[in-house]
Amino acid sequence: GEDGYGIQVSDGATLTAEGCVVVGNMAAGILVEEPGTKGVFTDTVFRDTRPNENGEAGYGVLIGDGAQLLAEGCEVTGNHAEGVVAFHPGTQVTLRDSTIAGTASGADKRGMVAIGVAAQEGASISASGLLVQDHEGPGLYTVCSGSQLSCTGCTLRGNRFAGAAVVDGGTLE
Repeated sequence: GEDGYGIQVSDGATLTAEGCVVVGNMAAGILVEEPGTKGVFTDTVFRDTRPNENGEAGYGVLIGDGAQLLAEGCEVTGNHAEGVVAFHPGTQVTLRDSTIAGTASGADKRGMVAIGVAAQEGASISASGLLVQDHEGPGLYTVCSGSQLSCTGCTLRGNRFAGAAVVDGGTLE
């Protein structure tokens, strides 16, 4: 009732996956965490990650605590809280030619709205060729000093709160 990661990569491990489908998990479709840990995903789908019994979480792709992730040709759709979220200093995410779409929480108890791609708490996301669409909240979101998000050749469409939002010292390019 609290967790149910589709895939968890930690403790300095490396996972390379191609053509996988990660659907209907609880908390996070994938969690990549801790320094030295790497996830490399090609043509992989992360879809319909649900919240826990408290109505929290539901992340398609969750990366943090200094880990690295490369996702190319991936689809992150229909998740509950955030499609892709990176957190904490040293965390580096690269997204290429992927679709991040349809994140919707349905107005959870904290009054938060679902986000497409988020860099927070000092994390860094570099994206190119993304389609970011139909999120309940902002398509792109960066919050906290030291957090960086760059998006080159990205299409932002149909995001209900905003195409992009920058808060509390985050950087968006």
